[in-house]
Amino acid sequence: MKKKYEKEEKLELWTLYEMMLQHQNRGQKYSKTKYRNGHLAKHEGRTRGSYEAFMMNISTARDKQGLPLLKGYKPSMPNYNRYLDKLTDILKGSYEQIKEIRERKVA
Repeated sequence: MKKKYEKEEKLELWTLYEMMLQHQNRGQKYSKTKYRNGHLAKHEGRTRGSYEAFMMNISTARDKQGLPLLKGYKPSMPNYNRYLDKLTDILKGSYEQIKEIRERKVA
């Protein structure tokens, strides 16, 4: 049975995406695998494929909004509008929660 993504995990994944994008934009080396494995270790039952698909869905939402994309996570066209709407709803009013997650990741 597929494990449902809860809001907290979705925000965490959005934050991870943005952190990797910052490395990319600064020309810094980073490992997508390391970020993925760290996330999967904290979320029992989540698969590598599920994580990768979710990151592509984030690219889908960002692409639709004209935001920068992370290399290696192409937008997922079949689910484009469905995930855009879901992610937009989740991100609305979640700035403080994202900030909190980011601070936990950096610490």
